[in-house]
Amino acid sequence: ARGRVESIHGANPYTTAPAKFPDDPFISQAHPEWREHTLPYGPILALVQATVSEYSGSSSLIAPYGFKLVFGLCHVLTAWLLYQVLLIVAAGFACRGLFLYLWNPWLLLEFAGNAHNDSLMTLFLAVMFLYLFRERMAMATFAFGCAVLTKHSCAILGPLLLILAWRQQRLPGFLAGFAATVAATALLSWHYFLD
Repeated sequence: ARGRVESIHGANPYTTAPAKFPDDPFISQAHPEWREHTLPYGPILALVQATVSEYSGSSSLIAPYGFKLVFGLCHVLTAWLLYQVLLIVAAGFACRGLFLYLWNPWLLLEFAGNAHNDSLMTLFLAVMFLYLFRERMAMATFAFGCAVLTKHSCAILGPLLLILAWRQQRLPGFLAGFAATVAATALLSWHYFLD
């Protein structure tokens, strides 16, 4: 329903709640408490929701499976990225770690089954870890910024990333990644937050 606010109705999901469109067929299927609230998550998630909603049209069958497909793919990509990290830090555990993450019943239920948005944030965090272990601080910082722009709850890790960059004498890379994140934030703010 929130994705349709932007893709179908042309409104801003941060200023317009789905309940403003009572004739929308998805409103009746949304949780009653959520109908009255605007989007509480980051703008990258807003773009993903709008895109999936746009391609789903008005089909109440296609839309849920579109979200399940997107967030299920995020889960698979995260597993592959964590496998790549494990090859660097604990090669003997890489296959077992891949299996344990990929087939974790709770993660499968939440990410692929329920199409939970945490799978997109987790994907960006996995990218961050891969770049950290490949010693590419700028890319790691930008991936972390994308995770925060998806779901703000992971922002608490930011000071730890800064401390790590300082201790490893990689502040220039951190600042470059931070600058890229600021640029992405400015672009997304221009799209969503000027009104």
